[in-house]
Amino acid sequence: SRKAYVLSTPVAVEPHFLDIQCATLVSRPTGKTFLVRAHDLATSDDISRAFTSAFTRLFDGKSHQTIASAWSGLAQFTTYVEKDFDEVLRLEQIDPLVFEHYRHFLRSQIGKNVIALRTAHKRFNMVQTVAAEALRSRDLSLKCLKNPFPGVGRAGSPKAHLSTDNLRRILAAAKKDVTDIWSRFCSRNDLVPESPLGEAIGFVRETWDGVVPPRATSRDDGRCIEFRRLTQRVRSLDRVASSLHATRDSVIPFLILIGYHTAANIMSLAQMRRDCLVADDLIPGSFTIRWWKGRSGQQSVMRSDTSAISAPALIRQVLAMTEPLLPHVEEAERASLFLVRGIGQAARIGCFSSEMWRDGVRAWAKRHGLVDGN
Repeated sequence: SRKAYVLSTPVAVEPHFLDIQCATLVSRPTGKTFLVRAHDLATSDDISRAFTSAFTRLFDGKSHQTIASAWSGLAQFTTYVEKDFDEVLRLEQIDPLVFEHYRHFLRSQIGKNVIALRTAHKRFNMVQTVAAEALRSRDLSLKCLKNPFPGVGRAGSPKAHLSTDNLRRILAAAKKDVTDIWSRFCSRNDLVPESPLGEAIGFVRETWDGVVPPRATSRDDGRCIEFRRLTQRVRSLDRVASSLHATRDSVIPFLILIGYHTAANIMSLAQMRRDCLVADDLIPGSFTIRWWKGRSGQQSVMRSDTSAISAPALIRQVLAMTEPLLPHVEEAERASLFLVRGIGQAARIGCFSSEMWRDGVRAWAKRHGLVDGN
């Protein structure tokens, strides 16, 4: 049976000296901010303030998506506590029994297909961690449930892995593309003006300050009609654009190779900042590469600058290719490394996104014949 929480007399709880009412959390990968406020939580002032303080200490600096998702999960937990444990008014009353009942509540939600098992497992552990941190700040402890949903991650068939031969094919295709793209970008000023590519590049420089706008092939503008005629001679819009600056398709092979060199998640690398490359003071020719990975925080590896396709060399090439786009992106995005001109009529000039990776890598693989069962 559920434990009865009874306070003998109503007590006005004084705010703890570590508690805060609100805070602005900053996502270090993107610089976006997220406001958390104690009065957005459904529990009593004492619990809400303690949870807000603990949440701020744990999540400040994480990605904006992680912060927003975690705060939403915490708010839902406090709503549950207010509804089913309305006698719980002070932080020290948050004990293992509350979490045991919360676990059963999440199981019922899983049974109704309201929430996925993995999501429930993740949310439970997050909320339990926040509560434990809040109690720790008051010299109290919480006996945590170590494995609230046994078997998470065990179901289903194991993930398929690339064979060595297929990995070599992918890397060879990416190396060839990187070499061609970088060579074309470096030789853009040496082209014969009367050549198809040289004429198209000259037109973009005179008309749009050297940056192909997302709607450059619109049918309603005389300039766009002329540009479309020029690109038809070159037979590739992306060939023209990538000669001047980074595009969605031109950064795909760079991401693949940098991901291979660093063993990092592609979308974590896509959020790298322009100051991600730091020269090592002790080992000449070596660089530390830094990026942020969601809940794990800052990641870094040291790599030597030994060839044109080493990780430091690739990052410098991306810096050069994206520099022309800096005046055309929003202020909040200018610190990002991977700035690109998007694809399609609704595209924009800005940060590389997960949708760009999903669509771009499929098109890249198809173009190189890398679309078999593996």
